[in-house]
Amino acid sequence: MMKKVIKKIYFLTILVCFTIIGIEAKAMFIGPGGGGSAPSNPTLSVYVTDNGYEDLSKLGFSFSQNLETFERYISVPRYVNTAQSAMSYSTAIDSFIYAVYRLENLAKAYLDDNNLDSDNASYINNLVLGYIRNINSNYESAATIAVDIMEAVEEFEHRNVEITFEGTLKYSVKSLAEILLTKANWLSWAGSKPSDFIDYVAEKDNQTISLENYFARFIDTAVRNYSDYEITLDSSLSKLTLIEPIDSYEIDMIHMVASIDGIYKDTGSSDSNLSKEGLVSWAGDLQQRVGEFRYAEITSTSEADLISSRFSHSDLISDIDALNITKLFLDSGYTLLSEAISAYYYVLENGSGFNRFNLFVKTIGYNPLYGGDGSGTELSVLKGEIYAYLGITVYSNPPQSNLSHSSVLNMIMQVNYMEILLEALEEINFDSVTEMLESILSLTTYDLRQQSAEDFYEYIVEQML
Repeated sequence: MMKKVIKKIYFLTILVCFTIIGIEAKAMFIGPGGGGSAPSNPTLSVYVTDNGYEDLSKLGFSFSQNLETFERYISVPRYVNTAQSAMSYSTAIDSFIYAVYRLENLAKAYLDDNNLDSDNASYINNLVLGYIRNINSNYESAATIAVDIMEAVEEFEHRNVEITFEGTLKYSVKSLAEILLTKANWLSWAGSKPSDFIDYVAEKDNQTISLENYFARFIDTAVRNYSDYEITLDSSLSKLTLIEPIDSYEIDMIHMVASIDGIYKDTGSSDSNLSKEGLVSWAGDLQQRVGEFRYAEITSTSEADLISSRFSHSDLISDIDALNITKLFLDSGYTLLSEAISAYYYVLENGSGFNRFNLFVKTIGYNPLYGGDGSGTELSVLKGEIYAYLGITVYSNPPQSNLSHSSVLNMIMQVNYMEILLEALEEINFDSVTEMLESILSLTTYDLRQQSAEDFYEYIVEQML
């Protein structure tokens, strides 16, 4: 009898000990508020492009290889700093990654419901990128070019921009042209608006903070696309700015996503080329900024002038990160957007001797489309591209992208949008349209463009480690 009692006490003691251990272990995961488990931070296998493998292996990163596809991948945590389990209006990059991850899951469900391949990364990325980009009307695609003309005119009139032949003429025509070309370009560069998927998300996404409201919070009230998205944000809520985790730089989230959408090889035009990749990101913003010097009748420029106004530091970082994320990871064909973002900031945070500017230069220098071969000529290729985009000949045999455009409007005129613009302008009864365009679109002086090219190149080089 005594042995049975002792045995029972022994087992009870063990049970109590394990219970206490279990409570202590569980207590380690109880967060603020006294309940619930801390979210997990799984390890991802993120596939890299050939460009990414060449660049990152030289910088000391190691890769594994899929024995079936022979594609290389890097192992990274899903979240850079803090694992997420719920949406919040946080400006941290991990909150953004979580929102994109949620949207990707809805994209997979949408593809399943429509009997499409829900494992196809390009299908998922197209839906996700299109959803986020089009929530800002500045990056919205038109359904067709014909609709685009009328939408542009209506939006122009809605903004109540004064149309006169004195003083404001250049700016009013420029405003109309930008509205028109915005929709036409994004239709060509990044594909059409995923209207059915936008409606699907509104129906299926039932969490407290909706994806529509989350992304809209990072956009100015004036350009939120209320007509296509069920945005219910209080208009008094101020715009938020995403903060990247490496240098705490501000990033224009939608600007970055729009650039990724244009650069990504599986969206928009099937012809992946330098003009498209640069013009939807850093080069387009550079052209736009330099083109504006003429409107302000500036006769000289400086680095401070260049990295300001329409080409702010936030825009520059957004453009650089967009190109790096896409060309290092997303273009692999197997990587989802949230995974590419996670891998990119993991690489920046865990590498040494380089930063995003170094990767930007390497990305341009390696890509054959940029005339580079990865053999150490990256800076000369970058310089050639900057000068070519501003119509400056820096070498006797400049890279293939030798464009003679000083502003984004000039560039568009070269790709057959002249008739569209003329038709739109005629809708608002301008006289002598051609004469006005010739005046507005005339090139900024060669000296000013050359100085701008030199300033921008020197600025990039100075930021490298």
